[in-house]
Amino acid sequence: MTLRGTALFIAIIIMALAPASRTQRPQRSMQRSKRNRRNCTTFTCSSTSKRDVLGAAEAKVGTIAEQLAIANRNIASVQGQIAFLDAKMHTTEANLAWTKVQLDAAQKTLARHNDALRRRLIQAYEYGDLGYLAVLLQARSFGDFSNVGTTSRTS
Repeated sequence: MTLRGTALFIAIIIMALAPASRTQRPQRSMQRSKRNRRNCTTFTCSSTSKRDVLGAAEAKVGTIAEQLAIANRNIASVQGQIAFLDAKMHTTEANLAWTKVQLDAAQKTLARHNDALRRRLIQAYEYGDLGYLAVLLQARSFGDFSNVGTTSRTS
């Protein structure tokens, strides 16, 4: 066989096979078309349900974001109250410390006055009534003199 004969033979075989493939093509394309329609319908249904799910999720995110904003405002408010109470507590502690110092000083003064009064009462008992001159000479300060003078006048 020559080249021409081989080409003719191939052409005949192609022609013989070509009508069979032409009849299969419309059936295949119809099947593809049906599948595409089903897929398209499924996709549309699925995309609609996905959109619904997405919308619900976005609404839920919005609600959660609002709740978060409210919680953050509440936290800020409570932190402000804590700061205010903390400052008030420090002020109260400082006042308490100062009051303790004053109480300690007052207790020491009271102890000193009680001791002086005790000594003077003992002297009055042992030596009789004290006169103003004795009180004046025994006083260490004007406060002692005025307290003793008042005490001796009332006794």
